[in-house]
Amino acid sequence: AVESLRSFLTAMQFATLTARNNIILITGPTPAVGKSFISVNFAAVLAASGKRVLLIDGDLRKGYLNRYFGLPQKGGFSEMVAGALSQEEAIHKKIKPNIDFMSCGAFPPNPTELLRHANTVDFFARASSLYDHIIVDAAPVLPVSDAAILAAYTGSTVMVVREGLSTTDEVVEAQKRLGQAGVAITGLLVNDLVTHRARYRYGYAYSYGYGNGAPEPKKNSIWRRLFK
Repeated sequence: AVESLRSFLTAMQFATLTARNNIILITGPTPAVGKSFISVNFAAVLAASGKRVLLIDGDLRKGYLNRYFGLPQKGGFSEMVAGALSQEEAIHKKIKPNIDFMSCGAFPPNPTELLRHANTVDFFARASSLYDHIIVDAAPVLPVSDAAILAAYTGSTVMVVREGLSTTDEVVEAQKRLGQAGVAITGLLVNDLVTHRARYRYGYAYSYGYGNGAPEPKKNSIWRRLFK
């Protein structure tokens, strides 16, 4: 996983050369694709390369990044945007070498309105100048509009999909919704991909057909549709 994320880091360095800022949004079409795992560990890889990183849990509905570090959920992003806390009070400093962290905070009754608040724009503008990279773990795209709102403030947007779970239709629809908000996806990251298993399935299906007990591949598989 670490080596894969290092390769992802190299790819992102080229992909973000013309980005408008150093804020990277990580989301997915649906829950359970592993976007939070990617966010935490990508921040760790960036920090290990000597970059100063701010990791933000931007999922104001079901965020749980604080559990990775044994920190409380409350006292984070939502309270800071609402004006109950200052930026300095909401950020946990140096939870790991070169990494600062902001939890999602208490789940607000109006997350969409809160993300559109002027304080959100001001915060990202200030924080961007203080760090080499800001990683924002956002809610999934299809259930709610939160990720599209946050993506408007960021320079890069990464869509995480999961082999065996995500479908091409979901990815296309998520891309469409972000596009309607004026957001272009910088990169697509396929998580939990077992390449040798995928090659075996591909070879078996086309060498022997679908008869004689050979399972027919899922017609909407991310692997089959995007990497054939």
